[in-house]
Amino acid sequence: MVQISALTRLTSHYYNWKLVDIYIDIVSGKTKSSRKEFLRMLEDIKKEEVNIIVTKSVSRFGRDTVDALEALKVIKQASARIIFELENLDSQEDDTDMIISIIESLAQSENEQRSENIRWGLKQRAAQGTSKLYNRKCYGYDHDENGELIINFQQAKIVKKIFNWYLDGKSVIGIVKELEKENIKSPTGKKQMAKKKY
Repeated sequence: MVQISALTRLTSHYYNWKLVDIYIDIVSGKTKSSRKEFLRMLEDIKKEEVNIIVTKSVSRFGRDTVDALEALKVIKQASARIIFELENLDSQEDDTDMIISIIESLAQSENEQRSENIRWGLKQRAAQGTSKLYNRKCYGYDHDENGELIINFQQAKIVKKIFNWYLDGKSVIGIVKELEKENIKSPTGKKQMAKKKY
């Protein structure tokens, strides 16, 4: 919202500009965004309903270099322009394509490197047994005095039952119902709830 306010204030500084619309895609870390608003913006540009776009930065505009340059091509073909506030770039300038391509490539490379570093860190912690992802309370395990997971042989029988029910073709809800029938509680000691949505 801060970015929207800042860019809206920026447009108000130009007496001959009129704010037509705001296009914003909310990107989730879990799912890939379809960028509906981005595509709507490009359609509005093609229809000549918009002729100037103001955005915070090149990295926020395109998902990668090709994506950004393709959109820039659509904008230029419609005789529209885009202003990248952070980089102080305006697509009306002749060398903007090259500069955007360089900036976008660097941003893409940086994002890929960051993702690679995160994956490497997770693998290393898993290999060393220090990852908290593998330290959660679950069937068949307890925590020792150091917080490490150790096998609980009594509960391991439950794990075998669950595995066999799964091999028999039972769904998650079906398995929960079987656990309810046998009065087997959850890893945290709560009653099983088949009503829960999975």
